[in-house]
Amino acid sequence: MIQNRRCGTIDTYDLLAFVEGELAPDLAAKVTTHLATPCVTCQSEVDFLRTVQKAAMVQTEDPPAPLKAGAYAIPESTPQAQLDYDSQTEPVASGIRSSGLQDRTLRWRIDALQIELTIEPSGKVGDVCQVAGQVFDNDEEPVAGVQLVIDRDTSGQVTSDDLGCFATTARTPRELAFTPPGGNELRLLVPDE
Repeated sequence: MIQNRRCGTIDTYDLLAFVEGELAPDLAAKVTTHLATPCVTCQSEVDFLRTVQKAAMVQTEDPPAPLKAGAYAIPESTPQAQLDYDSQTEPVASGIRSSGLQDRTLRWRIDALQIELTIEPSGKVGDVCQVAGQVFDNDEEPVAGVQLVIDRDTSGQVTSDDLGCFATTARTPRELAFTPPGGNELRLLVPDE
């Protein structure tokens, strides 16, 4: 047992149990009598333990109303995109030569959305290409009003139409940012070819 440094009558564990109201009645009576002697060492320790106990039980104020309403809510976790399909990973049919730059189709699932993207090169590597696609929910219903920003360039920002479709021109995209109506921005990286 841990003994008080200057008092060998009552140990610290008994004083803690006394403060918490968990000491057996006969021992509680012994501690009460001892504290009345007066033992300054034990009384000081009891005062300290009561202060710690009060501090541990302090209730904080309710958060401000906007915080309670979720105005400043932070998403519990960042949704992770899953690349379901990339046409670049498909094997080329035997006997067919590549004609150089080819269309590329990618499909992701992220949060409650499915995003399909087609990149159509215009001719030379690094040139502007057509970027088109469609956004669906998990029930295969089109999602309108989803904003798309390619490579953080807001000048080419587009929004999906009533059929969930979008189209724009851009250099070969490396990063896509989708923002569903009333939702958080979802970032996708286009894998290297």
